[in-house]
Amino acid sequence: MWKRLLVGMTGVTLAAGLFLTLAGQPSDAELIFRAREVAQAHRDPVSRPRYVTLIDYRRSILARRLAVVDTRGAWRVVLRARVSHAWNSGLLYATRFSDVNGSRCSSPGVFLTQETFAGRYGPSLRVRGLSPGVNGNARQRAIIFHPGLTYSAGCFMTAPDVNGRLISLIKGGSLVAVIE
Repeated sequence: MWKRLLVGMTGVTLAAGLFLTLAGQPSDAELIFRAREVAQAHRDPVSRPRYVTLIDYRRSILARRLAVVDTRGAWRVVLRARVSHAWNSGLLYATRFSDVNGSRCSSPGVFLTQETFAGRYGPSLRVRGLSPGVNGNARQRAIIFHPGLTYSAGCFMTAPDVNGRLISLIKGGSLVAVIE
């Protein structure tokens, strides 16, 4: 009985998540406004300021909650994609966060992209947390961007067909802001 109840609740939760995914897509204007706030607040460590990446963990894992904003000229959204959160952070929504090594949770805050490398899952990109106490251990936790399709242990996974383009846009010193 409990199994059937759990499966039924999971189906309802997935259906609710799908409905919420279809409703309430942030407008480009909202994303651009948020990207400008992030860019203005974190100018110093940025060596490649052209792109600002926003990840909105208030939205479902089923939603295209990653947006890359081009800050050159007329600011515009150049990429939207789905992105994972850590399996210990929640099922459809990331609701638990941690910067503790081994927590297998996602971390919010602002990150700076660093170098690329050939990782276990394919082309990957390291990040450094810029928010002490929130994501300052990202490098030690090996939080990276890499290709994949499900939940992560804290990394930012994107679909394999998106991952290469995303990394080529944001590698080497651009900002990533994770909204909780």
